[in-house]
Amino acid sequence: MLLSFFLFYTIFVGDAKVDYEKIGKFITKKRKEKNLTQKDLAESLKITDRAVSRWERGLGCPDISLLENLSKLLEITILELLHGEEIREKASENQVVVTLLNKNSKKLKIWKTSTLCFLNLLLIVSICSFYFLFLFPAKIEKDENRVLYPIVTQSMSPTLKSYDVAIAYKKDIKEIKEGDIILYVSNAKITNGMTLLHRVVDKVSDEKTGEISLKTKGDNNYTIDEGIVNRFNFIGVLEKRIPFLGHFLPIVVLPRFIAFFNILVIFSLFLLDIVQFKNRSKKF
Repeated sequence: MLLSFFLFYTIFVGDAKVDYEKIGKFITKKRKEKNLTQKDLAESLKITDRAVSRWERGLGCPDISLLENLSKLLEITILELLHGEEIREKASENQVVVTLLNKNSKKLKIWKTSTLCFLNLLLIVSICSFYFLFLFPAKIEKDENRVLYPIVTQSMSPTLKSYDVAIAYKKDIKEIKEGDIILYVSNAKITNGMTLLHRVVDKVSDEKTGEISLKTKGDNNYTIDEGIVNRFNFIGVLEKRIPFLGHFLPIVVLPRFIAFFNILVIFSLFLLDIVQFKNRSKKF
């Protein structure tokens, strides 16, 4: 039974190019030689005649649990059944087994190598993501000159997209120019108190006081923003955009959990990596 399982795995799993039609025709041939109908064969195996019909039409293959009984009923070896033809000489049968073993051994080595490379890549990505998604935002938040702002609207699309994170650099409002994208607290009626990130479309300086006022507009909006930006509600100017980070930023509030989870993932991958290295020296 163990040999049956190994041969079944070697042929049907190890090699994707299985000729079901050839096996089906071989089963049909041997069944007719024994003067058995599909129903007779099915009853002997305690299955439906539809299953036998599927085998013989090349639409499937016998289940591993049926290989031994089926080969006995047809008076053939399991290897002949899986190979789809009679093997006259014992030496030839042994050669077929050796060929299948070698073929599967090569594929197993390729699979191990591919898995090892994938695990190494995943390990690197995990380490990088741990820094980028959690340590980097924490570092920016401690920087007095920079502010993290997760984008939650489409008002600046396609320049800035939802769930991007903008890093705003604190700057003197006098240094702002038309065309800059700035972060500010809105004083308009509808958006009063909301933090927005829009583009400067006009800059005005009061002749008496020298106070700077900015008019803004979202790239995706049709009208200029109602409120005015001045030194009291101005925060900073866009320095850079980080795509997709906004999806993860809310869970940064749980740094201990995130740190533990990432360390656990990295440690697990590292252990798998060690196992793969040890298995490389083992023969199939």
